[in-house]
Amino acid sequence: MKKMDLSLCLVLFLVLLAGCGGGTSNPKPLPVNKAIEISANLKPGFANISSAITAIEVSFALPANVSPVLDNNGALDISEIGLKSLNPNGSIQLGSYIGNTVHFILLPNDVAITDLGLGGIARLTYVTTSGAEPTSSSIQPVFKVSGPNSRDITSQIEPSVSIVTYQKP
Repeated sequence: MKKMDLSLCLVLFLVLLAGCGGGTSNPKPLPVNKAIEISANLKPGFANISSAITAIEVSFALPANVSPVLDNNGALDISEIGLKSLNPNGSIQLGSYIGNTVHFILLPNDVAITDLGLGGIARLTYVTTSGAEPTSSSIQPVFKVSGPNSRDITSQIEPSVSIVTYQKP
């Protein structure tokens, strides 16, 4: 009788354990956000930057039916899931979304940083209506790039745009 009770307990335990996961069903994918990534690249013909990048001002229009993530007050959300700096040396303190235009400035995190460098600038998470999706060619950022002493070095830099997805935090 004790063996039967023990066997019954073992069978029940195994049945319950099997229901805890680890099955062969297809796992649900993690939810993702859609975003526009803006990068700064060296223009063709320039071997290297003649001076350090101390600030980058960016503005671009979003296509119809595409809007950025906004905070509770209706302002541009500057956060991990809104407008996020991709530059390890810089941050975006303020940004705006007026009409269909996004505008922000990337500044150094520390006054001791003398060069923001090239590469990723920002990722803007967006939402769409009626199934519209932007393309990298539909986003045309305009840069104003400053070097030391606010010297304009915009002519040496060109923007790059990618449409990406990333896992929701």
